[in-house]
Amino acid sequence: MRIKTFVVNESMLPSREDFLKVVNSSDQRARTAILILASSGLRIGEPNNLKLKDVNMSSEPPTIRVRGMGAKERKGRITFMSDEAKACLEAYLERRKAMGHAIAEDSPLMARDDGNSMTQEYEPYTEDQLKKWYARAMPNLQILSKPIEEEKIRKDAALEAMRRVAETYGIDPMKVKIEKQKELGREPSPEEEIQTIQNEIKRMREHGDDPKKIVDEKELERYLGDGWDVQTVLPSGKILEVIP
Repeated sequence: MRIKTFVVNESMLPSREDFLKVVNSSDQRARTAILILASSGLRIGEPNNLKLKDVNMSSEPPTIRVRGMGAKERKGRITFMSDEAKACLEAYLERRKAMGHAIAEDSPLMARDDGNSMTQEYEPYTEDQLKKWYARAMPNLQILSKPIEEEKIRKDAALEAMRRVAETYGIDPMKVKIEKQKELGREPSPEEEIQTIQNEIKRMREHGDDPKKIVDEKELERYLGDGWDVQTVLPSGKILEVIP
């Protein structure tokens, strides 16, 4: 008997940081489409079927009318978009005006560089056009020539290790970070966050009976000579937990 197998793919939502990277690396048209899609719930191809008269930017919040012919199930509906998407759309329309596009009620919401609808068939690209676009994208395609941020990786690993140590003491590292952020009025650096967590652990140990110590690898030899044992080696390999 033949067994039928299936490939299971799990979709994952991007983190806020990943989403911002995509938005910030996109051109004006793509950024506008992304923000509209993200805030309105439109399906991926629906913005390309919309006209400017389908968007009411004077309402609060701005509304989008999806007509039945352009909808997946042929059913019209009303949805909304964020003020952030509205501001981006307004900037995009100003850019199109500067490019000489006609901006009227029947103009497409999202247009090609020649001002025509995104759904209209493209003329074949010339070799010169393709070379120009590839040259524009070239800086983002470099791999081996981009330096690896080793120092940042090291700091992030040390911070993550210290957060794990804090959790073993019953300390919420996120709460500690938020308190430090309120104190500084800005995002704490990895070094500041590590120091804050260390201070919190020290404060807790001073008011308790926990005999453990957290030491740097440079201090390890001295503690081992005094009869201490290593209890935990953290993922960074440079910070250890020892007990007498």
